[in-house]
Amino acid sequence: MVASTIPCLTFRGTPGLAAGFLPLLREGVRLSAPSGLTLRQVMEQILGMAPDYVTDRVLTVFLNGSPVDDIDQVRVREGSEIGLGAAMPGLAGISMRRGSPIKAFREAIAARPEAQTGAAGDAALTVKLFNLVADEAGPEVLRRGVGLSASRLAAFLAGREDGFWGKIRGLEADGLAVSSTALLHGLSQAQDRGVTLSVIEE
Repeated sequence: MVASTIPCLTFRGTPGLAAGFLPLLREGVRLSAPSGLTLRQVMEQILGMAPDYVTDRVLTVFLNGSPVDDIDQVRVREGSEIGLGAAMPGLAGISMRRGSPIKAFREAIAARPEAQTGAAGDAALTVKLFNLVADEAGPEVLRRGVGLSASRLAAFLAGREDGFWGKIRGLEADGLAVSSTALLHGLSQAQDRGVTLSVIEE
C-alpha cells in the first residue's frame, strides 16, 4: 500500500472483532488492484467475494459516484472510488440498482464502459462498503488488509470502548507483537503516513 514507519498492523481476536472495524469500511479505505480490472474482478479477486455473492447480493454499485449496470465491462484505474452495497429501499434505491427496470431515469449519470487505457501496473482505489455488504463481506476484506492513514486509525481507536478492546487477543506491527499503548504511540508519531490494517478473527 503506502510506505510507513508502521507498514502493517494486525489485530487478532475473537469472532465479532471485525464488526468493530466496519465503520472504517463504510467511510472508505484504500486498496491496490491491477489497473484495468473490471469491477467484478475487483470484487472477486481483490475483495474476496464469491461469484454468486457478487451476482446476487451486490446489487448497488457506484464508480466515482455514478451507478454501474455492467460490472463486467466497467473498469478501474488509478484513483477510482468504488461503492458497493446490497439492494437499497425506496424508489431511489430501485433506480440505482444494477439492471434496474427504471434505470432510464438515471441514464445520464450512469457509468459507462471505456476503452482500456492508462498506465499498466497497480492502481490505488478507494472502496466503500454499505449496509449488508459491509456486514457480510467486510470481515474478509479486513482479513486481507486495507489501507488508511495512521492519524485516521489513531482517531478511530481512541473512540473505542472496553467491549471493542476485550475482543482483541493480540496486536502486531510489521509482524512483531506490540502492546496497545505502544501501538497508539506509534500511530501518533506516524501522523498522516499510510498503514495497512488487517483484522483476523481466530
